[in-house]
Amino acid sequence: MFYRSLFRNTPKNSPTLLVIIVIFIISFATRVIAAEVPINVDENLWLFRGLNFGGQLFSGNLSGTYFQHHPGVPTMWVNGLGMTLGCLVENLYPPRINLDSESLRGCASLLRSQNFAPLETYVITRWIQAIITSSLISVSTWLLSRVLNLKLALLTVSILLLEPFFLAYQRLVITDSLQTGFMLVSVLGLFLHWRMTSGQLYLIASGVTMGLAIATKTTSVLVFPGLLAIALLTELNYFRPLFLKKGLVNQFKDVGIWSLCILVTFIIIWPAMWVAPIQTMATLLEDVRQETQRGFLFFLGRSTSDINALFYPIVLLYRLSPILLIGSFVSLLMSLFPSWRDKAIYHKQVIANLLLVLSFLLVLSVPGNKMDRYILPIIPFLAINAAIAWRFVLRKATQFLRSKSPQFISHVLRFFEGRASVLIALIILVQGLTLYPFFPYYISYYNPLVGGATTARFVLMMGNGEALDLAADWLNQQVNPNELVAANLYRSVLSPYLMGEALDIPKGFRSGLTQRWLRNANFLVFYINQVQREIPNREVFEYFSRQDPLHIIELNGVDYATIYPGPIARPEDMQTIINPQEIIEAEGLQLRGYTLTSESLAPGDDLELTLYWDILETIPSQTTFTLSIQENNNPVMVIPRVILQGFLGDDPIEPGKTIRDLQFLSFPVTLPAGDYEIAISLSSPVLSADEALVDMETDIPKTIGLFEILPSED
Repeated sequence: MFYRSLFRNTPKNSPTLLVIIVIFIISFATRVIAAEVPINVDENLWLFRGLNFGGQLFSGNLSGTYFQHHPGVPTMWVNGLGMTLGCLVENLYPPRINLDSESLRGCASLLRSQNFAPLETYVITRWIQAIITSSLISVSTWLLSRVLNLKLALLTVSILLLEPFFLAYQRLVITDSLQTGFMLVSVLGLFLHWRMTSGQLYLIASGVTMGLAIATKTTSVLVFPGLLAIALLTELNYFRPLFLKKGLVNQFKDVGIWSLCILVTFIIIWPAMWVAPIQTMATLLEDVRQETQRGFLFFLGRSTSDINALFYPIVLLYRLSPILLIGSFVSLLMSLFPSWRDKAIYHKQVIANLLLVLSFLLVLSVPGNKMDRYILPIIPFLAINAAIAWRFVLRKATQFLRSKSPQFISHVLRFFEGRASVLIALIILVQGLTLYPFFPYYISYYNPLVGGATTARFVLMMGNGEALDLAADWLNQQVNPNELVAANLYRSVLSPYLMGEALDIPKGFRSGLTQRWLRNANFLVFYINQVQREIPNREVFEYFSRQDPLHIIELNGVDYATIYPGPIARPEDMQTIINPQEIIEAEGLQLRGYTLTSESLAPGDDLELTLYWDILETIPSQTTFTLSIQENNNPVMVIPRVILQGFLGDDPIEPGKTIRDLQFLSFPVTLPAGDYEIAISLSSPVLSADEALVDMETDIPKTIGLFEILPSED
């Protein structure tokens, strides 16, 4: 077998170049296969920050290279390069937009004007980042093989490479991808330095990569308390034989060198620090403070801006694969119970990793603003512990079974005992089977041991843009797709795939303000976390979501994107409406037609009536009309209404559009069975029901349709 020969011919702590190359290739391939999907909502932000970062740099405005408290500097270097190359090679992939510009500056201006990046730019940037992150994984494997041994390093990387949640974010061009890789290399480099008796090479490399990690995302500093605890315990000889005592003087010297490397790297990579270091850091700290107080999230079944400390333990349960979750739990038992302990060096490594994980999670749990991806930097350390735990479990299980088995089976089990190649193969098989059903939407993975996605949707906020490409595919199959307009919470994700125009649905809805999406959208694409949080507000969300969807995009048994008819009808929609027998119009407004979802209602059922208004001239947005329910031309109910329930804001409605106006009519259960007419009159002021009855004496309603109330079954 390959692994048997590998272990036989490879020195204990030195992986061959072939091993490193294989790991790099697997890592790179999993990151770039199907690189055009899915797009994450934050990727567009970071791509444009990268574009603007480069613009500020080359224009000489170095202080303008500050954009975010994260601060995302290495990410902006990568994304700026990706956006530039995207302009140079726009014909590499079938273009979704016209990038026929005479210069890079013209291309950048075009991209800024449309405010979303084309698919080819995502692909190019992801390839660049994949080279970096795959190199970091390969280096980490080599470092871990020196800290422990090659077998455990390969066990760890076997878990990590196919871990769905980890892989999902490694594919995305956001800060978490590079932060995790830089931090892993830094900590392993520091571990290797503590393991050696002399030399500063690994200490310097650790400081440089930690500087890159902090420059990528400031939360990298949350691992510092854990590292400090390990250093102090090392001087108390607790971590022997894993880490060697160096003496307090040498430890302080190492801290100084390490900190200096971090600071120098942080300054060198960030142009804003060259010219305005004090102002830049002051702004960063203030932005960090504000970030911890910001949030519009969903947790444990409700929308909230302040998530409690249960969040990250629950995230770990749902986001880790069974292999990683069970292995992490076993490693915790190994740290607590002497009877579960492995060799001293492995036991101490488990404790060290747990200190880092707890250090990171405890501080991360303090702010109310929490996201599941914030835990990504600790996943590699959980993977190391899981590798140690699974190796321990396999050894104990084979020993137990061998003692209880016949001689032949005992010999077979003895063959497997201690052979990491068997465990690696099993882990790759299980992880591959876990990962495959979610291809390429790995971010939609939730642990089946705790109910999977169908349970997680009631607990955690779901959806980061995945499945919107599938929604765009359905919209692109409609008649005249280049002319349609679709509104969605994440315009920047939908737009690269959509042939028509995409509009943003704002997170908040304030009455009186003109809502552009309501005045232009032919389709509404409601996204899963929009449904969870009832965006833009409960009234508007409920109004549109009460109608039957046109199409539903499902991932893993969960509705991720639901497409509804929008407020603005298309010419194609007119083929199914019922035209009134006589013209019903007022100044600038004419009823084009209507539809009824049902002409027969059970007692207490609501009637869904859709009115199609042609806007002939500019009219007030709060234009009113009166619906009346009649029996034998005698009014039974009179219902004053506003077009589109008054959601259109205060600005006048411009002509040339047909508004699809949903009206949900509720009737008392006591309404007698029989045939009823729906009549309509156009009246300018907003009237109460009593006033409308008086007004009807001069403005006689015109019947537009019929419906029936069925007899009660009681």
